Amino acid sequence: MGSSSGSIDKEIGEIRVALRNVHETIYKLALQMNNATTIVDGKLSKVDEEVRKVAQEVSHIRDNTNVVTSLIDIIASRHYIGFLI
Repeated sequence: MGSSSGSIDKEIGEIRVALRNVHETIYKLALQMNNATTIVDGKLSKVDEEVRKVAQEVSHIRDNTNVVTSLIDIIASRHYIGFLI
């Protein structure tokens, strides 16, 4: 029985080492993922900023288009009324 318990102790020791290695690997992976998340977040915030700028430009274009079309309507109405008179 002495040799089988030594064998079991050896197996338990190997399992502990393997679990420690797995834990260390997972810890390193978590650190790398955190770094990757920080990098991606930085790049996405730049993209988000550019998208917001484009949205503002589109909004200005829409507003200017509305002003121009309303002026055209006013000019056309005055021209039509002048034509009737």
